[in-house]
Amino acid sequence: MENNGVSGDDRTITNEDDHLTPIQRCLLDRLSISGKSDWARLLSAVNADVNRGVVASIHQTRQRYWRHWQEFLPLGFNPYLQDLAPAERIFARQGFC
Repeated sequence: MENNGVSGDDRTITNEDDHLTPIQRCLLDRLSISGKSDWARLLSAVNADVNRGVVASIHQTRQRYWRHWQEFLPLGFNPYLQDLAPAERIFARQGFC
């Protein structure tokens, strides 16, 4: 029977823990046993995405669209639309789309 990354009586993480940073391991040490395995898998997946460059490419895409948004707005407009009424915010977003 497979142990799904949990071994022994102390139920320590084995498989997922191999790919975690020291800070991530420290955070996992603070979790209850029941949540450790799920969090270890999640953090391992995040690390894999970072290593494959997924995070960097998403960041570049977001920067590109943010630049387009700022160029779309009339000069002097706050890009966060904080100075506009809710209905005006919707109108501005619809125009951009």
